[in-house]
Amino acid sequence: MVATSRKVSLITVLTGLIVSGYLCPILAEKPPTNEQMVVNTVSRSIKALIDSLQLVPSNVLIEKTNGLNGLVINGVRSAFIDAGWTVLNQNGKIPDFYVSVDLTSFEFNYKKGRSRGFLNKPFIRRELNGQILLNVSDDSYDYVGFIEFSGVDEVLPEQTNYIASIRYKKLAPEKPGTGVMKYLEPIAVTATVGGLIYLFFINR
Repeated sequence: MVATSRKVSLITVLTGLIVSGYLCPILAEKPPTNEQMVVNTVSRSIKALIDSLQLVPSNVLIEKTNGLNGLVINGVRSAFIDAGWTVLNQNGKIPDFYVSVDLTSFEFNYKKGRSRGFLNKPFIRRELNGQILLNVSDDSYDYVGFIEFSGVDEVLPEQTNYIASIRYKKLAPEKPGTGVMKYLEPIAVTATVGGLIYLFFINR
């Protein structure tokens, strides 16, 4: 009777580990992609600046560029719209204000995040830091300043393919755990599972 109880307990543990390992990544809410993280982070910083300038919301033309600078401009555009401004197209009517954006520094990395238990890989920590030079001007007003932006969050290792950018290499960094640790983690998991199976059979 005792042996049977032990077998049932071990089966329950093994089943729970397997089920949780498969279901947790599936049920987890999808995080913002790396591109969305940049846009959202820049937007928050620029929105705070716009509020501090206390300008009357008007029509604004934002200079367009390509590459990462263009992605940052999407965040600037979002901030002006959220602040009640009307963002014009290049060939639209004459704007009240002109805005130019230059990305002066940018850093985006994956780092090892919090532990998720011995049998699960840890969270991946996303760290974003950057700075832009922003110019807002009209016929009688001219603001020029450096604006810093930063953001940090954690995602599941299984979500890295979803969040990675296919357009910007800097937004698709390598996952942490390369080198020796890349091989030690699977070995540790295999040894643990093997130990549980061994305990199951010796208690039959």
